[in-house]
Amino acid sequence: MKLPKLPKFKLPKLSKLLKRGGDGDDDPDDEDFEDNEDDGEETAVIDEENVDNKGADAESEGDDDRDDDDWDDDDEDEEEEIGGRRKALMFAAAGGAVLLIGIAAGSAYWMLGGDEEIVEAPSTTKGSVVAMDLPPATRTSNGLNQLAGAAEGSGEGGGLTPPGATPTAAAKVTGELQNLTLGSDSLNSMASAGQSVELGLVVPAVSSAAYRSIADVPSAGRLPVVPIPEVAQQVGEGVEVLPRIGPDGEMPWQVYARPFNTSGNQQRVAILVVGVGLSRASSMAAILKLPADVSLSVDPYAKDPVDWLVRSRRSGHEVFLSLPLESDGFPVEDAGPLALTTYQTPEENLSRLDQLMQLFPGYVGVATTMGSRFNVDSVRVKPILQVLKERGLMYFDGGIEQPTVAPRIAAELGVPKAVGDIVIDDIPSGQEIDAQLVELESMVKDRANVIAIAHAYPITIERLTVWLRTLVDKNLVLAPVSALADKQLVQ
Repeated sequence: MKLPKLPKFKLPKLSKLLKRGGDGDDDPDDEDFEDNEDDGEETAVIDEENVDNKGADAESEGDDDRDDDDWDDDDEDEEEEIGGRRKALMFAAAGGAVLLIGIAAGSAYWMLGGDEEIVEAPSTTKGSVVAMDLPPATRTSNGLNQLAGAAEGSGEGGGLTPPGATPTAAAKVTGELQNLTLGSDSLNSMASAGQSVELGLVVPAVSSAAYRSIADVPSAGRLPVVPIPEVAQQVGEGVEVLPRIGPDGEMPWQVYARPFNTSGNQQRVAILVVGVGLSRASSMAAILKLPADVSLSVDPYAKDPVDWLVRSRRSGHEVFLSLPLESDGFPVEDAGPLALTTYQTPEENLSRLDQLMQLFPGYVGVATTMGSRFNVDSVRVKPILQVLKERGLMYFDGGIEQPTVAPRIAAELGVPKAVGDIVIDDIPSGQEIDAQLVELESMVKDRANVIAIAHAYPITIERLTVWLRTLVDKNLVLAPVSALADKQLVQ
């Protein structure tokens, strides 16, 4: 008696069971099976929704004669084979993941330099320590660092005295200046290095150790305490003053100038060191190691311009306020955010000039930097020079061999003026600086009065100190810049 054939059914795949156990999803995922008649194997294919249909097709293709036991055995073998493959794939995937993680971690470790070893070079000096050494200062209400140093009971000292106050009273308000020497191994940022298209930014050594071989010059006497009330207009608290012409006609450019005997027929050379205040070491070297007749220009971008004004006048140097002007060589020559520009209106430039003139008191005048674009615009140049005239200040044009209308307009308005004739350290090397000094001597023979611009690079100060000692033998006289106002033949 032949038993009736039982209806066929397929066991759910292992992947479905695993998935159900993992995510608790009662709905089976869709997966297709394709029968391979040659080897009897079934291959998993994405799209599982046709599983029931394929089971029905297999039944219609002659599965009626299949023995139930054979069917069970085949299904068990199939499940075992699929399970083995899945385990192998899982192990392979896990191993690959571990390998990839290891490679990624090793690459990151290598790229981040984790295995680099920092090796300190052996020190060639003993007992030397490099440390930051910044001068102490206090803040005034206008954000400027107010310094002290007025000589007790005298009109000398280079300290700051508000108009109408005595030096003694000022000394009680302000702290005493400290760190006036280069006695520490300070590290300082580079100060106003020369820039050019060919050379780019030149960064010389600026630690105080670079200047130790250069001796300080003997003290030449301090200039009077500033501001001097007769030529100062108080516009704010503390040192917020503007220069003005005194009630008896005193001109600030003459009152704040370094005294100099202009009589005699000797040929004169003047030197203006620019960028004072940007680097402590180089600025202190310029103040202490160059003769007092060398004029200094304090940069408006200095951290504490008041401090450098006081330090300079204590050593006898007259001071100019550096006035940045828009350059045609931007971005190689960038005058910075405080510059007077051609894209501002004349009124906006006058407002900026007013702010710059309040940075510190006691300067002879303004000394321009850059300006190849601004100084050819007479509409903007003339109002600036008019203000300088009204305030009794001197104008120094620092644009060497650049087109400019400023000296001509200054002459028309009657503003005391001077121009730079040569920059001696555009290329800061000893050989080039010596060559420029020889050129300077040649200029003096033709022009009688010549002004050189310099930076406080170590090599510049070193070569200058050597050259200045030869002036007497060459019948040349070192003069402050103010002494050459309106005395240059070439304007």
